[in-house]
Amino acid sequence: MTGPSDKGLKKKKICIKSVVCAVGICLAVLVAAAVVILYITPVPAALFLRSQFENPTVSKLPTYDTDDIMVERDITYPSSLAQNTLDLYLPAEHSASTPVILWAHGGAYVGGDKSDIRQYASCLAADGYAVVCINYELAPEGTYPGPLIQMGDACNWIASAGSKRIFDANLLVIAGDSAGAHLAAQYALIQTSASYAAKVNIAQMASPDSLKAVLLFCGPYDMSTLGVSQSPLVNYFLSRAGWAYFGTRDWFGRYGQQIIITDNVTSSFPPAFITDGNTGSFEKDGKELARKLKSLGVEVSPYFTPISEGTTAHEYQFDMTTTAAQESYAQVLRFLERHVG
Repeated sequence: MTGPSDKGLKKKKICIKSVVCAVGICLAVLVAAAVVILYITPVPAALFLRSQFENPTVSKLPTYDTDDIMVERDITYPSSLAQNTLDLYLPAEHSASTPVILWAHGGAYVGGDKSDIRQYASCLAADGYAVVCINYELAPEGTYPGPLIQMGDACNWIASAGSKRIFDANLLVIAGDSAGAHLAAQYALIQTSASYAAKVNIAQMASPDSLKAVLLFCGPYDMSTLGVSQSPLVNYFLSRAGWAYFGTRDWFGRYGQQIIITDNVTSSFPPAFITDGNTGSFEKDGKELARKLKSLGVEVSPYFTPISEGTTAHEYQFDMTTTAAQESYAQVLRFLERHVG
């Protein structure tokens, strides 16, 4: 015989089971919705990647002296696109003959900031070079070819500043790291190849005579492998970064002929310093680009640390406490001395 307390206990058990079942269904729906969202849009992955580029760790050369430079931050350069600010690093004793380096930061096209280059740019300024580090509109808010257009906008600003005898805009070097290295290489291609400029439908902005060299750090120059050659998780995020940047899921199918740097370089490409880490980066791309440029008769200064001498990671050059980064920087200075004085 069942008493009142037994009936109450059964009701409570039924209620608990119902709640647990309802919670389980809700969780299943939420998980399913999350999977669908992650499949149909690159935005969540892009924003997560952006968060990973905040507050990067950088260090400086032991010999760097802040008294040797002048810095002006957050200058607005004219552009129809957003995030159009730049930081200007100058030698304390700059003049109308000072060469200028235009630098595009990395961040997988979805993150990063011009301030990420502050220590490296400061070192270059202390060694006699003006450095213009730009921000550009990030994906997914902005899409290709926006950053390339903004590099042209920044070049217009450089020409204007050069006319004020702050530095020599006709001694121009284009530089970039990671995704910024791809932007730098692509922008140099536009300026030195009329057929490539027509292919991407972007007007040439800088005089080929003024573009003296490029500095390329840890860039992906064969984007056919982007998102297909790493771990499944890395593949997912890199492929979503491409989707966010190019604005289409089939971004390589649509833009592949434009964005593989190695397939598009010509003998008119500027002298190039090319480097990369030997672990977890795009060393294969860098070496292949160096080989292709050399075959075209372009002067190339490659720097790749053999794995037998130790591992160097993606963006290794910014950790200037390491031997590899310091040797790389020394070679950059020798390269710049040859091409812009």
